[in-house]
Amino acid sequence: MIADLKFNSQMALSEKTIKKFGVNVGDVFEIVEFDGKLVLCPVVEYPEETLERIRQIIEEHEKEPRVAYASVDEMFEAIGIPLDDDEDV
Repeated sequence: MIADLKFNSQMALSEKTIKKFGVNVGDVFEIVEFDGKLVLCPVVEYPEETLERIRQIIEEHEKEPRVAYASVDEMFEAIGIPLDDDEDV
């Protein structure tokens, strides 16, 4: 896969790469160095209300620890965070 670095410091991905990885205009990535390579890591951005609900769950758990969810997926589902790629967050 090849990407072109443009004059204004933007990176252009090929259409094949975009389709293969399902990225879209406006997607956000963190660029990390790993073993001498640059790696693009997708960043998920959640609405402020969702982050507030997660904070509340953490605070509740700190006050009264309990096992409430069998998995992270189950917890996200319970607080209304869709995990399917087709759904918008």
